[in-house]
Amino acid sequence: MRSPRQAVGQLLNTAGFVRVGYARELRAQVEALKAQRKRDRIELAMLRSRNEAGGATAAPTARNGRLSQDPAQELRMLRGRLKQIEQSTQQAREELMVIEVKLDIVEGAITVLDERSRAALVQSPSAIDESVGNTNRRDVRP
Repeated sequence: MRSPRQAVGQLLNTAGFVRVGYARELRAQVEALKAQRKRDRIELAMLRSRNEAGGATAAPTARNGRLSQDPAQELRMLRGRLKQIEQSTQQAREELMVIEVKLDIVEGAITVLDERSRAALVQSPSAIDESVGNTNRRDVRP
């Protein structure tokens, strides 16, 4: 038999909710992708300015340990890479928005349950026992 914690966890997983740690991990990945995209845009701008200024030569240029013979090919490769990074960043943002909406729903449910619990505690103990159907009381007659 599963514990209540496991049952709630499975219910939340079924509804599409994720652990806070996973949400934080996704957020860190988004930030890393943003930083990488920024670096790639800067590098792309540098390559464009070098190409426009006539600084592109037939000699190979070193970039991240690779030799590139054709600056135009390198530019196409960078554009493709930038497009992939933008797509993965957008996907991660969408996932985070879904997670945030689900967390808002859970927060609302917790608030409602909290209010109901507080209202039940305000009632007299005998009213609570009757509403819950408590059979653990000693004065229950068969």
